[in-house]
Order: sequence, then C-alpha cells, then structure tokens
Amino acid sequence: MPLSSINTRAVEVVEDWCGVRARPTSKHLSNLWVDNKREPFDDNAKIDLIARLKDEFKGFKLRLKPSSFGSGKIVDVQDLIHHVEGL
Repeated sequence: MPLSSINTRAVEVVEDWCGVRARPTSKHLSNLWVDNKREPFDDNAKIDLIARLKDEFKGFKLRLKPSSFGSGKIVDVQDLIHHVEGL
C-alpha cells in the first residue's frame, strides 16, 4: 500500500475519532481529544482509537495498547502514522 494512502487513512481515522481536523500532523493526540471531547485522554479514549485503527488497517499487525501513547512513544498524529507505515 502506498505510504500516502496510509497517511491519509490514518489521519481520517484520527479525525473521525476526535471529531476535528488532525492537520498539521504535529498535533498531539491528547490535545485533539481533550480540546474537542472535553474528556480525559485516558485508556478508554486510547482503546477506542486503537480499535478504529485496527478496523481500518485490518491487514496490518498493529501492536498498539494504551501504554503505547505518550512519554516519547506515540505522541502526535505523525508518530501514529510512522508506527503504521513501519508495519
């Protein structure tokens, strides 16, 4: 699958998940979630995002869990795209 397609699809998943535009891709996932949903970026929010990504990228072996986010791991949309592209 072309990387541009992965990039576009990943951004679309994030936008559907948080309800706002996810560009530029340097936006932090936690900020996208909290600023729009007004809820904490907790394990439930992360599990929801993971489920949506796994549904969109069925042929990929996504190894994401709530602890994959934050603290220098997957922080922003671009980090998430790089994770998917690397599979």
